[in-house]
Parts: sequence; structure tokens; C-alpha cells
Amino acid sequence: MRGKTLLVTAEQGIGDALQFIRFVAPLAQRGVRVIVQTPSELRGLLATAAGVAATVATTDPLPACDAEIPLLSLPCRLGVAADDVSVAGGYLRSDPARRRVIDTAFARSDVSVPRIGIAWAGAPHHRNDIRRSMPLALLAPLLSLPGIRWYSLQKGNAAAQIDAVPEAQAMTPLDAHSDFAQTAALIDALDAVVSVDTSIAHLAGALGKPVFVLLPYAPDWRWGIAGERTPWYPTARLFRQPAIGDWQSVVASVRAALRTISR
Repeated sequence: MRGKTLLVTAEQGIGDALQFIRFVAPLAQRGVRVIVQTPSELRGLLATAAGVAATVATTDPLPACDAEIPLLSLPCRLGVAADDVSVAGGYLRSDPARRRVIDTAFARSDVSVPRIGIAWAGAPHHRNDIRRSMPLALLAPLLSLPGIRWYSLQKGNAAAQIDAVPEAQAMTPLDAHSDFAQTAALIDALDAVVSVDTSIAHLAGALGKPVFVLLPYAPDWRWGIAGERTPWYPTARLFRQPAIGDWQSVVASVRAALRTISR
């Protein structure tokens, strides 16, 4: 398809799009012009991925192209091996102008204290949400750690839980409710992220940001069934439930790990 235009459609979830957009770069290296069709809230962010010539929203008219392929079919078509999915240093970029605005706001806080973002729930309509999400109250042992400034990256109704958790009252809510280019700039300005298995975890990993991913006992296929590391995101560390529903052990392990980055 050298010299041709290929329409790549982000046909599944937000996290899937953030994870698999990495496979557009090999197409461009083969001389293919790639247009990515994506939910509108991802357009600006996915445009920063290597090899993406243009993006269109799923609600826009289809652009002229020579062929079309679903995004998650790219690894198979490219012959990508399971151990050859890593991208060093991240593959998405935050917008410099947005980042400057956020840095200016953050400059008023103590720069010697680590800034860590946190997200505890995914979209409630997800079929596995009852297992992958947790109540914010279970994260109180993290929020009570001294020497860390916490920032909420939580989207949706779960953000209202902040008012009911005493340890969360010092947490700063961030405006992560606009498009994902804004969320990316916010995450890029932080030192690390703690997240359950949702789009925030994928975005942090795609940006090359240190991210602590909290996983249920039977996680989604992409995380495998054992180990603290994943080839998908070199900067991610995985914390797995040792038994079904045991978030307390996961939180205890994350708390111990966070002690090493407290200043």
C-alpha cells in the first residue's frame, strides 16, 4: 500500500485506542498515509502519535481512502509478535501550550513534594466495571501518606465520592473532564499516576509516565496473569489482587511502593 491512504478506525474503547495507536507508526514507515477515525474527545491527542497524518471524528463524513482497517486488527496484519509491542519513552505527546498553563498553576505549590494523580473507577457501563473499579474509601491508606500531594483524575459520577472520604479532603480535583488532550497535559505535569484498569492507566503509560496499575484477580487479557511488569508500558508497575475482591492487599502493596518516592 505504499503511496496509498488507509483509514484506521478506532472501533473499540478509549483505552483500546490509546493502547493500539502505537501500531500506526510502522504503517507510515512503509509509505502508507494513515487517517485515524476516532471518538471526538481523542482526536487531538491521537494526532500526536507517530505516523498519523490526520484524524477525523466518528461523527464526521468518511474521508477519501484506498482501504480501511479496524485499529485492533493492525498487530495481526503487521505480524507483530507478543513480545514486540513496547515503545520506549512513550508514543503520545501532551500539548505544549496546555502544559505551560498547567505548569504555571502548579508552580504555586511546593515543588519538593511529589505530585501524584489518582483514578479509582472506570466507566460504569463497562461489562467488567464491578471488578476493575473500587470505592475511593479503600484508597484512604494511600491518601494519608505524608509527603505526597494528591490530584484527582477521576471522571464521571465516581468523583463525587471525594466528599465522603475524610482522607481525600486535601486532594486537588483536576479538570480532567474535557478532551483527552487536556487530560494528557495534566498527567504529563505530574510525577506519577495511580489508577485502576481504565483509560487513565493507558494514557499515563502511553505518555511514558510512571503509573501504578491496580488490577483485579482476573484482569483483562492485556495485563497477563502474573508479574509486575508489562511490555505494553515500560513505565507501568502492576499490582494484582491475590484473591477475588482483595483490594486491601493491593492498596497495602501500593502504599509500600509509594513510600520510596515520597520526598
